[in-house]
Amino acid sequence: MDLSGFSFIVYDRNGTIVYKSDGSDADSSYMDVPYHSVEVYYPTLCYTMIPVDFYSHETAYSYLESVRELPADAQVCALEIPGQKMFLVYAIGSDNLPEPLLKSTKIKRYPLVYSLIDSIQTIEGNNKIILARSEGIVHIVAAERGRFLFANSFPAEDDITALYFITSVAHQVMFNPELTSVYIKGTVTDAFCSTLENYFNKVGFVK
Repeated sequence: MDLSGFSFIVYDRNGTIVYKSDGSDADSSYMDVPYHSVEVYYPTLCYTMIPVDFYSHETAYSYLESVRELPADAQVCALEIPGQKMFLVYAIGSDNLPEPLLKSTKIKRYPLVYSLIDSIQTIEGNNKIILARSEGIVHIVAAERGRFLFANSFPAEDDITALYFITSVAHQVMFNPELTSVYIKGTVTDAFCSTLENYFNKVGFVK
């Protein structure tokens, strides 16, 4: 579930999509189902990546506090990224959006960027940038084939600012834009897609 616009996807136990909403046509019957589990993705800036060799549960809070300003009531969580030798350390606090009322005893909360990292293995190609825009933030992940290289989120209220950060990330990970594919998760304007097509080899969408 992505709380940006309260859009959501319902999967069955086999991982098959049984319902998908962009938030404008939500079927209330799906809101009343007692789900086995619910995953909520917040468009937050409060996270960081730590290599497995440097991670410890005791220092997770201080690592995150050193790079992000945390809400006073922040709850710091950590999640190991399968196959990437990295921990995602993130905060849940008062800066997050309210949750919809769903019937589930198991609610897992992640920063939106985790869904982008999780998409790396499902996208073919060598140099790829995966991004999402929500709540005035652009979330960016870069990967070389299946290998994670970069993840960060930046304030970007307009297309020019978002483009600046996307091209800066490509430069930072030494991607040639003419050989780089950009994949978008969620919705963006046609004008923004056209702008990206002027800079990168391919622009597509990912679930």
